[in-house]
Parts: sequence; C-alpha cells; structure tokens
Amino acid sequence: YEQSDSRLAYAGTWTVWNTGYVSGGSCKYSNLTGASVTVNFTGTCLSWIGIKGPLYGKASVSVDGGTAQLVDLYSPSSVFRTSVWNTGTLASGTHTVKIIWTGTKNPSATNTYIGVDAFDVVGTLN
Repeated sequence: YEQSDSRLAYAGTWTVWNTGYVSGGSCKYSNLTGASVTVNFTGTCLSWIGIKGPLYGKASVSVDGGTAQLVDLYSPSSVFRTSVWNTGTLASGTHTVKIIWTGTKNPSATNTYIGVDAFDVVGTLN
C-alpha cells in the first residue's frame, strides 16, 4: 500500500517527495512537531517501508496502543525501499500501528526527518 492510500491517517505537516528512488514514485516525509501516521489493518503483520539516511532521525512506533519502540532511521548513506520496522507476527485480527516523529536523532544524523514510502501488509488496510 502506497503512502498516499486514503486509509492512512496523517496528522501534522508532511511533504510529498516525487522521486524514482521510492516505491510508486513518491513518498512523504516530515520533521515537524505533531507529525504522525496511523495505520489500521486486519491481518497478522505490517512492515513500514521507509528511507534511511544521514538526514533521518528517530520515530516512535506503537502497536495497538502498547509500549512504543524507538526506530532509528539514520544511515551514513541513503537506503530506499527498505523495511525500516515491522510488527512481527501478530494474532490474526484488527490492529493499529502509530508512527510519530520524535524530534530526536542519532548523534551522527544531520536532521530528524522521518519518511513513509509504503506499507506491506499480510492482510488488508481498514
């Protein structure tokens, strides 16, 4: 599912980047307070396809309102179309994943961007 799917619930300010480097020719990114995306799906697994690179910071990711995990999107060189995080195998059913911009970063990163390229789902988006 591409980042532009209408079933994805974005909050805050996101910018669309049109480029051939990413799935479907575009992605969304943000480094602004309040930026988040909520994904509701029915199934057993979700994989966040994103970007890692020198400009990327840390995101907070939670499943079904549980304890959030920090996901470090920093890489010394840009990596596109990659799974940056996944739920692992969940019990079959309806689940919610929330990704939040934290404003934090790896000491080597030069910015705090987070990006959404696509979501691979074993199941369907709701």
